Amino acid sequence: SVECAFRYVKVCERITGQDFVFPEPKVSPQERVVENLTAAGMLQGCCALIFAGSDSDAPHIEKLKGELKKYGIPSKARICSAHKQPSTLEKVLAMYNQSAEPCLIVACAGGTDALSGTASFHSVWP
Repeated sequence: SVECAFRYVKVCERITGQDFVFPEPKVSPQERVVENLTAAGMLQGCCALIFAGSDSDAPHIEKLKGELKKYGIPSKARICSAHKQPSTLEKVLAMYNQSAEPCLIVACAGGTDALSGTASFHSVWP
């Protein structure tokens, strides 16, 4: 909290005998959070989001994950039909739109493939 930070500043000033000078930020707080999460291994610089239209696409998902892993690219898979679950797909994409980590969407669907077009429309990521 702000009160806690204020107390630490006062303790620092008492110990050093000097006024506390806040450092000039070199990066924005958002960039600093991303840098810290990356340094801790919690962010890896990118993430491939594999969206599939149904459970029957599982073999394709596994193949895609395997190929991405060869290049050290982390991936997450979601099964979400653009036809049967459009609102769920929209909510999931809205969540990933807030990601601090850059994402790439890979759509895996057969038939009319409404998934790739819907994902492209609702996502900020390619």
